[in-house]
Amino acid sequence: MSGPRPGFLAGFRPTFGRALRSALPGRKLLILVVFLLGPPALMVASGIVAPHKGVSPYFFIVFFLYLQFLVPLCALLFGTEILLAESSGGTLPFLFTRPAPRSSIVLGKYVAYLIVGSAALTLSVLTTLMVYKGSPPLPEGITGRTLLAILAAYPAYLGAFAFLSAFTRWSLMAGFLYAFGVEFFLGIIPGMVRKGTVLYYSRSLFGEWGRDTPRTLKFFFAGDGPGSVSGSLLTLGSIAVICLVLSTVIIGRRQFIERNPGRA
Repeated sequence: MSGPRPGFLAGFRPTFGRALRSALPGRKLLILVVFLLGPPALMVASGIVAPHKGVSPYFFIVFFLYLQFLVPLCALLFGTEILLAESSGGTLPFLFTRPAPRSSIVLGKYVAYLIVGSAALTLSVLTTLMVYKGSPPLPEGITGRTLLAILAAYPAYLGAFAFLSAFTRWSLMAGFLYAFGVEFFLGIIPGMVRKGTVLYYSRSLFGEWGRDTPRTLKFFFAGDGPGSVSGSLLTLGSIAVICLVLSTVIIGRRQFIERNPGRA
């Protein structure tokens, strides 16, 4: 007679630890670190090549480089890793036939990659602010708004790409096309269609800063301006939760078969 099925933590703890260890020295993290060094380097270069006059380059770096490129890139690298690495390595059948809920395995990897990605993005932002020379001075509280926008958008993107990894083996390509194709074009189309993107809500959290915000950035909000902080947080949080639930449902119903069954 078989014993009781192991609980959620029996699958979550080892998966979380293994994902954390594999993410820290991984090649993808090394690639990400190289990209995350870009904003501080650009900030330094902007002060050397063209001293700040009137408008700080910080707004453009956050609005375009972080929110439109680096946050989705970080989530894409880690989100698709939740299943893609196991599938390409042939370990997926073994992983999901262990006596533990499949949801615990998915969430263990998600939380590990959430911590690693959030830490990397936070360090990049703080380094960018550290090298900023303060001319012209940034608005008060902009550090908190920047981190809020980035750290709220990252879990939503991570959940979306985790869902893609459960839905299709072409998740890396599909996620790339969505983040840097669909969202880019929807974000520049006039009207309310841009509210159908994660990018709109992350930019809303970064917000407008009155006379401090360049006019060219205000164009990217709809006629009513950015969304509210509470509404944007609720939307981004809902996206993350819904995508994770869908991922666990899909994975829970899939059949995973070992490669080349019957061969030695």
